Amino acid sequence: MNKIILTLIAVLCMMSCSRRTELLDTIPATAQATGMIDMKRLCDESGITLSATGADLSPALKSRIGSSKNTMGLLDLMGRLHTSGAADISETALIVTDNAAIMTLILNDGDEFKNIDSPWLTWGEKSGGLDTGTLGDDMAVVASNDQVWILQDNVAPVKTVKKLLDDAAGESIGGIEAIARSLTRGDLADIAINGSDISKTPAKERHEALLESSWTTLGVKTSDGRLNADIRLIKGTGEDIPFKGLKPINPALLGYVPGSFGLTVAMGVTPEFDWSAITGLAALAGGFQTQAALAVITPYLESVDGTVLISAGPANSDAFSDPDPSNWQFLIMAAMSQQKIDQLLGMIRTMMFTAGVTPRVEKDGTMVIPQYGTNLYVGCVDGCFAVSTLPFDPNRQNALAPQFVNKEVAASILIPSLAGITGNAPGWGVDIKCDYTGAQGHLTLSLPGSEGSVISNILQLL
Repeated sequence: MNKIILTLIAVLCMMSCSRRTELLDTIPATAQATGMIDMKRLCDESGITLSATGADLSPALKSRIGSSKNTMGLLDLMGRLHTSGAADISETALIVTDNAAIMTLILNDGDEFKNIDSPWLTWGEKSGGLDTGTLGDDMAVVASNDQVWILQDNVAPVKTVKKLLDDAAGESIGGIEAIARSLTRGDLADIAINGSDISKTPAKERHEALLESSWTTLGVKTSDGRLNADIRLIKGTGEDIPFKGLKPINPALLGYVPGSFGLTVAMGVTPEFDWSAITGLAALAGGFQTQAALAVITPYLESVDGTVLISAGPANSDAFSDPDPSNWQFLIMAAMSQQKIDQLLGMIRTMMFTAGVTPRVEKDGTMVIPQYGTNLYVGCVDGCFAVSTLPFDPNRQNALAPQFVNKEVAASILIPSLAGITGNAPGWGVDIKCDYTGAQGHLTLSLPGSEGSVISNILQLL
C-alpha cells in the first residue's frame, strides 16, 4: 500500500512539473521578466474567496480595490476558472516582454473556458484562429484550445500573442534549465528577471548568450505569519554571480548602535563598489541642491574601504508622525583612510566657523556641534568618519549580531506600531530583516501584533 501511495504522489508531482514546463515552453527566454504565481494561494491569503460566481473580497480589501473594473474582472475570471476546472490557477504565469504585461494559463478544457459566463468578460470575433474578448474595463483576452492570455493593453492583442509564441518557439525560458528550475519551485511566487539585453544577438548565438546572461531569481513564500523572499544573482547556467565591490560587515561597529534604534543598515564595500546607481537615484529624487551636495560627497563615498553603517531611532513620541530631524537620533559611520577623514573633519570645522559656530572639542578629538536642538558628535571612530546625535560608545547593547555578522549587506527595520504614523494605520508594527552575501540574499517581513494572513494585512496598507 505504501508503495502505491508513493507512486501516486510521484506521478502527481511529475504531472504538475510537466504542466509548468509546458507553460514555460510558451514563454520566450528573451522576456524581461517571468513569474510563476500560485493565484489560488495568493487569493486565499489575501482574503479573497473564489467561487463559481466569481470572487468575494473582504470588506477591507473591497474598499481598496473594488472600484477597479480590471482587478474585479480578473479576480472574477480566476474564481470561475478555478471552480469550473477549466484551468489550474495555481500555475499562472506573468510575463513582461516588449513593454507588455501578459498573464497566461494552460487550459484543461478550452470549451469549458469559452462557455464561462462572467459579467466582466465579453467575447468578440475570432482573429487569426484565436478567440478574442475584453475583460474588465480594457484588458484583452486571447484564447486557443489549450491556452489563454490576458493582456494589460487591448492593442493588437493577437499580434502580441503570436509574436510571443514565435519568440518562444525560437528560444523558450523552459529551455534555460537553471532558470526553469527556479520558476518551478512551487513557491507563492517565483520570478526570474533577465538582466542582459540580447535582442540584437544573432539567433544562432542566442542560447549561449542566454546561458551567459545575468539573471536575478526571486522566490516568495509565507510561513508562520511571515513573508519570506530569497534572491539570487546567477548566470543562465545556474552559476552564482557574486556582487562586485562587497566584503563582510565589520561587526565591531555594531557595538555603537543603541538597542532603541529601530532602523539599521550596514554594508561592507571595497573601492571597486559602483556608487553610481545610488547617487544617480538620489540626484533624480532631489533638486539642484541635492546634485551639488552629491558632487561634494561622491569622491568620499568612492574612497570608502570597509563598512558603511547608518542607524536611527526615535528621540520622542512624535518621531513617526513628524519627520523633523530634532525628533530623531541617528548614527552614521563610514570606514575610509585617515587622510580622507581628516579632510572631512577639516571641511566641517571650516563650515562651522563660517556659520559663526565654534565646536567644542573633546579629549579624544571628537567635535561637539550644537544642531537641531541637540548636539552632533563628529569624529574619527574605529577607523571611520562618524557622526551621531549621541556620544560614541562601543559597548551599547542590541540584537543585531545574528542578522549582520558574516554578511556583506544587512538591514533591520522595526516600527513598533503603525498607528503613530497616520490616523488610519493599524496598531500592529512592521519588522523587516534582510541580508545579502556573495550572490544570495534573504528578506523576512513580519507584522508584530497582527492576526491572520500576512498577505491580507499587507494589503490593508495599500
